[in-house]
Amino acid sequence: MVRRVSVALLIPVVLNFVHGVSVACQCTEPAPAAIAFVDADVVFFGEIISEWTDEDNVYSWRHLTVRVQKSWRGVTGTEVGVITEPLSSGCGTPAVLGDELLIYATEYSSENRVLHVSACSRSATGAEVWEDLNEFTRLGLKPLELVEGADPNYPPEENPAEDPVEVVADPCGSGMLPALIALSVALSVLRGWRLTWRRFAGAQRF
Repeated sequence: MVRRVSVALLIPVVLNFVHGVSVACQCTEPAPAAIAFVDADVVFFGEIISEWTDEDNVYSWRHLTVRVQKSWRGVTGTEVGVITEPLSSGCGTPAVLGDELLIYATEYSSENRVLHVSACSRSATGAEVWEDLNEFTRLGLKPLELVEGADPNYPPEENPAEDPVEVVADPCGSGMLPALIALSVALSVLRGWRLTWRRFAGAQRF
């Protein structure tokens, strides 16, 4: 007898298997600097100053905040937010917190203006950066003027896990605190005197 298994029951099994298997990232040779520059929405050089992972999302994106040092295309602020895949095996950039890198990024979502950077792009660190910077000079590309603060088009995304602490003001006002303490002390002293008087009065009856 042939047993039939529902496809719906197999979906979780397949997903768990795929999730547990590390698939190496397969990239083609990146385009030359001149072509990569034209294809990218933004091109800038900077340092990764913060990083967090969207654990609530099915596809856990890494959210990077980059302190921009120089920009040649699409970025005018000194802080930019970009997303990348969670692991280098998933074609995410291998750059981590504190790394300086030249980024060629494209808009992942034009609706939300989110930038995406991949290990398959021409984005690079180390000596490879200078090769492209020399090419920019040869092509006559000049850095844009930067304005201090978050980029107006691609600002860094805030980590929702870091909820701000709400500070509740004293409803009585800070000036009322000493008066309330003094009143409490006075009431305690009064209760002590009343208790002592009752004990003394009771002793006189006998």
